[in-house]
Amino acid sequence: MRIFTYGSLLDDNIRYRVLDKHVDGETDTLKGYKVSDHTLLPYPTIVPFKDGTVYGKVFDVTSEDLQRLDRYETQYYTKINVLLDSGKESLVYIDSNQ
Repeated sequence: MRIFTYGSLLDDNIRYRVLDKHVDGETDTLKGYKVSDHTLLPYPTIVPFKDGTVYGKVFDVTSEDLQRLDRYETQYYTKINVLLDSGKESLVYIDSNQ
């Protein structure tokens, strides 16, 4: 299982605090989206945008990691499946109000 991150989880210290372990990722991009403001929170989200590209990192995660990430992202984010430019399939968090 993979997760693509584009915001606060790019920070090694935050990711370590959330997952309680060090997880290395690989730089990747997601075409067809752009970073935008969340509808309710002062944090970023991504939205579909024809000519957009989101720069981030993709990480391999366990089901336990995903539970921890869900708690961190709260009910204000939901996960969708995407295909990254590297060809990897991944989950990514987006605004749950989209």
